[in-house]
Amino acid sequence: MPKLLAKRNRFVSMDNEFLTRTDLSLKAKGLLACMLCLTPDWRFSIDGLAYINKESESAISSALRELEQFDYLRRSYPRTEDGKIANAVYTICDIPIVEYEALHGESDDALN
Repeated sequence: MPKLLAKRNRFVSMDNEFLTRTDLSLKAKGLLACMLCLTPDWRFSIDGLAYINKESESAISSALRELEQFDYLRRSYPRTEDGKIANAVYTICDIPIVEYEALHGESDDALN
């Protein structure tokens, strides 16, 4: 039986289904777990995620694409009044977003 030596004073509740998937890379699993631990007001960006994870922007970008492919992440790019792209809006979930929507009867718009 393994010993677990960890200080347990901060917790995040998440479904662990994505961690046991064999079709998701460890990089994508780790990035999703990290993203789920960030505060709700954290502004997601590739360079910000690269900085806090000590990874290259290309590594973060490929993990984000993988999470999008498996529907754990959706990114939208709203525009400002003058037509410029504003900050990207990241919708993340610990189960595929389409499953979340089916369980909760919500659309992607309600998640943002």
